[in-house]
Amino acid sequence: MAHSKLRQITAQLGKLTDIERFQLYLSAVGRKDTKAAGDLYRTARQTNYGMTAWPFQGMVDGLPVVILATVADVLGGGFLLYHTLANVLYRDSNDGSDKPLGIESLLCMSELTLAPWLALRRFLIDDIGLPEQEIEKHIPNLETVQAVQAVANYAQQLYIDWLNYLAGVAELDDAEELLSRRRQEAAERLEKFTQSALADIRRLWQSYTTEG
Repeated sequence: MAHSKLRQITAQLGKLTDIERFQLYLSAVGRKDTKAAGDLYRTARQTNYGMTAWPFQGMVDGLPVVILATVADVLGGGFLLYHTLANVLYRDSNDGSDKPLGIESLLCMSELTLAPWLALRRFLIDDIGLPEQEIEKHIPNLETVQAVQAVANYAQQLYIDWLNYLAGVAELDDAEELLSRRRQEAAERLEKFTQSALADIRRLWQSYTTEG
């Protein structure tokens, strides 16, 4: 009876494509269902040498590396962002000018810090098919990553506040148009950084999922 049930499960799981199997595997890992994850891994295609075949094995091996590498980028950027933010706030409190010193550098650093995280989320949702609500289950040092995100968002808000302040005091007729363009430029730059980070993630992923 047990052998019959095992054969039935193996036959059902054997119909899955590699990406479908990997999506179910991630879902099982996320909910800590070791039996389901084990069944999905055990019933994957095998090589002639009895090893789990590519690309599924590469997916299992590669995604943790992709995630760890990206999180390392986020945390590394976060360290520099903290330093830049501290300098801007210190100079602002001691300078007294309308424009905080280093505000553009702070904005750029916040974008470089946010971009890898945005790229990773996009990759997990669009390329891997991981539901958005399950992403955080697979992120190590999640609280630290979220803290870095909060600082990056705060830095971006400082820039927006500065633009809004300029809109209130500028005497130029086209001040609103100029400031709107600055905001659009910032959004386009963040998207450019995100696309670059996404390309790096995909290259790393392909190095694990392409046999040879």
